[in-house]
Amino acid sequence: MRVPAIPLFGLIFSVAISAQVGQGGWSSKTSMSMPRTETGAAYVNGRIYVIAGGLGTMESSTLVQEYDLKTDKWRERAALPMPLSHAGVAALNGKVYVVGGFLKNVHLYAQPYAFEYDPRRTRGARCRG
Repeated sequence: MRVPAIPLFGLIFSVAISAQVGQGGWSSKTSMSMPRTETGAAYVNGRIYVIAGGLGTMESSTLVQEYDLKTDKWRERAALPMPLSHAGVAALNGKVYVVGGFLKNVHLYAQPYAFEYDPRRTRGARCRG
C-alpha cells in the first residue's frame, strides 16, 4: 500500500498519527481537541508542540498544544503573545522557537517577531518575545 507524503506545515493535525516499527504501518492516535490549519510544530523531549495556525476561520490563533508521545494525550500550554499562522517553528536545546508568520490565514500582515518557549517552566510558562 502506498501512502502519499504529507507536508508537516500543511497538515491539519485533527488526527495525530505515528509510524510503527517493522513494515512502516500507520496507527491512529488521540485527536486534537479541534482541527487546525497552517500550524507549525516542533519536537522537544518526547513531546510534540503544535503552534498557532487557523482554527477553521480566516483568523490566526495563539493556541499552543502539547502532545505527549508516551501517554498519547494532548494538553494546552502557554498561549503565544499574539495570533499567528504560517509561522516558522523549530526546537533547539530543549526550547521551542517561533519566528515570523501572518496575522491572517490568507497570507496577510507578515510579522517580524521571534518568540521563545521553554516547556521546562511548568509554572506560569510563557512565550517570550
